[in-house]
This record gives sequence, structure tokens and C-alpha cells, in this order.
Amino acid sequence: MKHRLLTALLLLITATTYAQVGIGTTTPDPSAQLDVVATDKGVLVPRVTSTTAVSAPTEGLLVYQTGSPAGFYVRQAGAWVRLVTETDLPSTVLPFFSGTTITFQPALFFVGLSSNGPNSTIHPANVFYPALPRSGTLTALTVGISPSSNQTLTAPFLILAQVYRADLNSNSYSAIPGAQTTILIPPFVPTAGRVFEAKITGLFTPLAEGSHLLIGFSALSQASTPPTGYVSAALSIK
Repeated sequence: MKHRLLTALLLLITATTYAQVGIGTTTPDPSAQLDVVATDKGVLVPRVTSTTAVSAPTEGLLVYQTGSPAGFYVRQAGAWVRLVTETDLPSTVLPFFSGTTITFQPALFFVGLSSNGPNSTIHPANVFYPALPRSGTLTALTVGISPSSNQTLTAPFLILAQVYRADLNSNSYSAIPGAQTTILIPPFVPTAGRVFEAKITGLFTPLAEGSHLLIGFSALSQASTPPTGYVSAALSIK
């Protein structure tokens, strides 16, 4: 009897040794040999100063290199391949131009690209901006204002630039939170021949393929004779 119990116990231990392993769960996913479950912790892979420290690496091996260039490396086709992150990707810059002079007033003035190409002033109520050809992340907004006449203001004049988005097959635009910046035209400075710029970086707004984008400009200040000029902008999308 004892012999049979010992045999059964050994068989159970053997079966458990080759079974799936669950950490933080008693029901590991059927497709995983190792299933780690946690709500406030992660999995820490081995860290090495350099991948060259790993002796005889096998295919599919994953490590984190702390030396430059730091990052996750996987062994593939006999070589170490660094996993690319979003910051490694080049940015696509979308240009915007007003094409005509704008009188800066509190009312929104939308600028984008129409089907006729750049240098088109459009309003989201009746024109689609061409759809983005790929998905990406909006990371920066740069805007510039070039006054069209020589005017000296007696007080600071602020202009808000805000990015608007519409989904695929939609012409209903809404402001993207945080995707805005303010341009300052200083007082007592002749404006002719000058360009006033502003930029915001550190944005992290996902954009789906097929989205439409516009930039709205509106004056935050008032003047007896509002300034006029051309606007330009560039969106950086990774």
C-alpha cells in the first residue's frame, strides 16, 4: 500500500514539474507556460551592461541593456536586435498655412489643407481635411504669425492656437485637450517683417488612421485695430 502511495506521489510531482506555472494566479492561461498576474508590479528581465556579456545567447533571448544605447534587446538571426521605441521613430511634419491674411478676433478662424492643397483657409463646417494616411501620435505643435502691416500695439496681444480633430468619415471637429499654445505679439514693437512664434512639445495624443486635423486661431486680447497677418503651423506626428 505504501509502495503504491509513493508511486502515485512521484507521478504527481512529475506531472506538476512539467505543468504550467502561474504566479499570482491559480489558473494560468492555457496558451502560456508561465503566466504572471499582478495589478501593481511588473516582470523584471535580466539587466546587463552590454549584450556582449551574455555567453552563447540562444535565439529569442531577451535582456535589457543598461549601457548605451539602452533598451530591450532580443537575439534574432544570430545578432542582438534592439526593440524600437516611439522616440526612435522620425516625426512626420504636417504643414498648415492660412494663404490669406487673418484679422485676429475672438471668433475662431480655422486653417488646414483642403483638397486643393496648401494655402487654403477652410472651416470645419463644410470642408474635410484629407485623412491621415497612417496612425501615429501627436507630439508637438509649432505656430507662427507674420503680420501683414506695420502696426505698433499699445498692449500685449495674445492669440490662441488650438488643434481640432475629427474621426474618419466625420466632419464634426472637437478640440484636442492640451494641444494648444499661445502666441504673443508684444507692444510698442513695429510688427512689419517680423514672425512671432510659439511651440508646445511633450504631447502624447494618439491619432487614428483616417483622422482629420485643423488648427483654430482666436484672439485672447482686444485692440481698437486688431492686428492682421498670415498664420502657419506644423504638427509633429510620430
